[in-house]
Amino acid sequence: MCTALLWAGCGSSHPTSPDAPRAEAAGTPLVFTVPPVDPAVVDFILPLGNLNPPDHTLPSDHIYFYVGFLRRENRNVPVVAPAGGVVEAVLRGSPDSKILVRVSAAEQYYLDHVILNGDIQTGTRLTAGQAMGTSGNAFGVDLGVINRNRTLSFANPARYPDETLHADAALRFYAEPVRSQLYAMVRREGDGLDGRIDYDIPGRLSGNWFLQGLPVSQSADVTAGASELAFVFDNVRPSEAVVSSGGLLGLTGPYRIHAGATPFAEVSPDSGVVAYRLAQSGGTFGVGSPNIVATLLVEMTAADRIRVELIFGAAVVPPVIGSAARTYVR
Repeated sequence: MCTALLWAGCGSSHPTSPDAPRAEAAGTPLVFTVPPVDPAVVDFILPLGNLNPPDHTLPSDHIYFYVGFLRRENRNVPVVAPAGGVVEAVLRGSPDSKILVRVSAAEQYYLDHVILNGDIQTGTRLTAGQAMGTSGNAFGVDLGVINRNRTLSFANPARYPDETLHADAALRFYAEPVRSQLYAMVRREGDGLDGRIDYDIPGRLSGNWFLQGLPVSQSADVTAGASELAFVFDNVRPSEAVVSSGGLLGLTGPYRIHAGATPFAEVSPDSGVVAYRLAQSGGTFGVGSPNIVATLLVEMTAADRIRVELIFGAAVVPPVIGSAARTYVR
């Protein structure tokens, strides 16, 4: 679970890599029947698409069960398997671990930020509700689903691991009545409680970008986050367009853009230089001071290439990109 308050190693490794050991696959379709933690101790659930640069400069591919965040007494709570399956990989941290479980040939799920019981090892066959350990140092537990029957649309799929390319919405795999109970705990305005992570539109600004020179093979590394930039939407307030900056430009975090700015999906190589005035996430556009901290100038020089320059301050700046611009690519 990767908010600013959570374990910095979240998402640093991908157990679906070719080097990961492959356990014997179970044979039944994925159906979750048990929440990974008791709903009574859950503060809320965050849907897909959380932004927390630099670890999650790009929208996150898993959901979050927050525990111990609003009610600090709820820490180190029991964690159980939400479905049966075979443990395919364990990525051990200190002390939190990430566990990948295969359910069928096409479906896996994973839990992160769990202090594992000693009997949970690669090859362990799990049953739904089986004790796995306790929540770790993070304010909650991550739950992700990898569904190879579903492939998301990214402009350059080679930059993404399987858990992102084939990410699915975990709550929709729950059986009733647990499904409705958990959806009622999701913190998100409006419809679409599952959230979203795939905003790429070929030939348009919308979606994810990578610093020119970042090797494709290193794009999913946790250290790559500083070199990423995303033009997406907030996962709690999906009507709000957000620029998510990994830090290389001088700002780290998600920043809302000013009202009336050109929509990301409308910016193309024909648009010239476009200016986005950025506000801290605590600011409120249209009500009082917008708390503008900088202007981001963006120019699409090709369908898969942009030049960007960040200019600090609240003053309106001319739409002219200077020598300090950096180039990002798909």
